Amino acid sequence: MIEECYIPAEDETISPTRGGIINVEEAAFLSLGYPLEEQEPETRGKRRPEGTIRVYDDYAGTFVPVKGVKIRCHRFIKWSTTFTDESGHYTMDSKFRFGPHYAIVFDNRKGFDIWGNWGPIARANLNMGWHSNRGHSRDINAGSFAWDWAAVNNATYDYYKMCEETGIAKPPRNLKIWVFKRWTTSSTPMLRRIVHPIGYNGNSSWKNFFINIGYGTLATVLNQMLKKVLPDITIGTGGHSYRKVYDVVNHELSHASHFSQVGSAHWAKYISYIMTYGSYGNGTGKNAELCGIGEMWGYSMGHIRAYEKYNPSGLLDDYPDVHTWLKPHVFWDLQRDKVLTKKQIYDCLVVGVDTYDRLVAKMYEKYPEKADEIEKAFTDNGITPNVPKPDTGDLTHDAFYTNKTVSSSFVFSGNNILTRNVTVTNSAKLTFRANKSVTINSPFTINQGAQLEITCGN
Repeated sequence: MIEECYIPAEDETISPTRGGIINVEEAAFLSLGYPLEEQEPETRGKRRPEGTIRVYDDYAGTFVPVKGVKIRCHRFIKWSTTFTDESGHYTMDSKFRFGPHYAIVFDNRKGFDIWGNWGPIARANLNMGWHSNRGHSRDINAGSFAWDWAAVNNATYDYYKMCEETGIAKPPRNLKIWVFKRWTTSSTPMLRRIVHPIGYNGNSSWKNFFINIGYGTLATVLNQMLKKVLPDITIGTGGHSYRKVYDVVNHELSHASHFSQVGSAHWAKYISYIMTYGSYGNGTGKNAELCGIGEMWGYSMGHIRAYEKYNPSGLLDDYPDVHTWLKPHVFWDLQRDKVLTKKQIYDCLVVGVDTYDRLVAKMYEKYPEKADEIEKAFTDNGITPNVPKPDTGDLTHDAFYTNKTVSSSFVFSGNNILTRNVTVTNSAKLTFRANKSVTINSPFTINQGAQLEITCGN
């Protein structure tokens, strides 16, 4: 039998038959045998608990705030939650007359949660015990119970913020990250999101082929059965420094953003390649270059994000790692030399871009004025594109106006102007003033009410 529970309003009082007016909450505690003397006299008034949560960055040698994480306070039937801000500070929404029990729940305000001690049953959490109603602060040291979760939380929070600032798509909503403290490897299987069959790649070995069919069928069936408990991302933190965790998390989250753009069918091929050929294989076999492109993005983004955090002066001349056949060096060079931004590269990682030539073709299509520099980044790193460069005619263009949305009147001047992928809107007037010529490549859109003016010659 479940008894009805009465939850009093804030500061609700009663008038007993004998004695003066008393607080309902105090009366309830007294009736259960909990002494009120456990509270210090100055804390007996109702207060909103507050505090600061920090984690130790063993690479920088300092404590840093734990960002956007949920803080939970409860006192028997009374519960309250809030989130830390970017400085790691929190203030509870509800007041407590008596000291509550405090916990950190790794459910982040950005829209992701971290699994750990409770596996797929519930989010990772750190019970901090009963403390004063004034609040409680906690520093999480390296090697302590919740350090791995806090480090992963912060790296993920920063990645989501980067997406908001750059326009790169965030990972899918309600992302689930499972942290394994003894593992050293990580992955982004996105198993909860895939609806296409997994594991039918056709390795050249017949033995592997039949094993793969059996495992692929099992993986597909289990995938459909266990969607609610399967992780999107697994992170192994074993032996990693805070900086290494930051790198690994950004690597895997960049894959999740890639998934947001290409979807289930593409990702099923990606997982199938890894499952069939063992990790990354040797660069041969069905969908090898599809995998190669994904890892170019993942590895480069992990290192670049770590360098942006710890070495804001710029990227190294050479990519700081070596891989067998994967070529993250290409994307590193494109960003280091300011040829393309992270967002511009990401915009090329679309459905159908599953070979190096198709990747280069997409880059040429979107950024024709950068074709020579794009080609150089690939050839310098051992990939020779077999893709014709954009045809810009016989003119030598020295002024480029591409990938723009013009919402207020603007004048662009140059000698030989090349323009492409431009939209003029909001009654704006776009004016090109060229000494010699203006070449317009599609797409080029002039919305109703907007204007285009071209003048050539002195």
